[in-house]
Amino acid sequence: MPVAYVEDGLLKVGGQAIREFGVNTPELLIRWLNGPGSVSPRAPLVLTPTLQRDHLLRVLADNGIRFVRFAPFGNRPLTLRTAYLENRESFLGAFDSLVRSAESLKMALIPSLFFSATQIPPLFGENLPALADPQSRSYELVADITTTIVSRYKGSSAIGYWEYGNEMDGFLGIPSPKFSTAPDMGTPAAWTDDDSLPLEICHKLTKTFLENVRVIDSEPAYRNSPPRATASGWVGWRFKLSDRRDWNSSVEERFYDDATDTLTIHPYEGLGWHNRNYTGLMIYLSMLRSKAKLRRKPVIVGEFGVSTKYQVPQSNSDELFLSVLQQVARSHVQLALLWAVHVANSTDPDWNFGPHSRNQARWHMFLNAVRNIDAL
Repeated sequence: MPVAYVEDGLLKVGGQAIREFGVNTPELLIRWLNGPGSVSPRAPLVLTPTLQRDHLLRVLADNGIRFVRFAPFGNRPLTLRTAYLENRESFLGAFDSLVRSAESLKMALIPSLFFSATQIPPLFGENLPALADPQSRSYELVADITTTIVSRYKGSSAIGYWEYGNEMDGFLGIPSPKFSTAPDMGTPAAWTDDDSLPLEICHKLTKTFLENVRVIDSEPAYRNSPPRATASGWVGWRFKLSDRRDWNSSVEERFYDDATDTLTIHPYEGLGWHNRNYTGLMIYLSMLRSKAKLRRKPVIVGEFGVSTKYQVPQSNSDELFLSVLQQVARSHVQLALLWAVHVANSTDPDWNFGPHSRNQARWHMFLNAVRNIDAL
């Protein structure tokens, strides 16, 4: 029963602290990324074929990979509206099927319920801070989704832990935040200053999420343990060590008021390889673990990887991918999730490193790290 919880500052499953790799398969439920039959304004709800989904889950399970993070509602207002507001029963039926498959394979799903901060407010003509306003329709829908999903699956052994969302802090302090836009999928043509999400709002959202989840899913995850863990993914790579900033204060400001049980970051540190302030990913993660330990929180690397397009003068992208993979393992974080392992027929050549990818070398690098994580 791979239900994760936090106890004594450690991420545990079944009474034991874990140390393992998992994967991101964002389209595990809805085909909202590239590939045949992906979502579009004409077909905003395209459920991932059961055979493709279950085949990937079996391959992962056979290779000792059990944690799989995904985006249940895709990442656009239209995908969420069509799935949850207009076709709720068929959507939940597909979700039920996914959970049953994961249960049979002893997998640990990580549903990132609000993967994009930009999905809900545009549905009601509201700005993004409405997510934290109890008088708004956005707030009401977040509470409704949380209640529905957590209530429905709180008794399942296939939910590894609950995640609020994904990188909502990506444009802190930036006027007219540069969140991606897709007007044909329900976003505004451009974001304005009124859509800025200051840090205090981000923290309010995680606090409200934790409170709502705990009302519903409050039973011990294992014997007399605390309940199932909660998380929310942060843009961790922005805080590289530098002689020009107080790193300790930055970490405390960004992460200490995150109300969830973990410190979950997405440190795409490979992108800073040639930056003079780059510290080395292993050092960065190790120091972050030390800071998180003071708050009795484990560090989870919610996403890591290197695009095949990314090149640096002193290394090709495959070598950089291997370096990042090894540094994540050697930092001794307890859980690290590769971005990304897609289902069959994905046409994303830059971020697909799974069994169906064109780049099989990276898939085998990753499997080797999965098998030998304790030796790295």
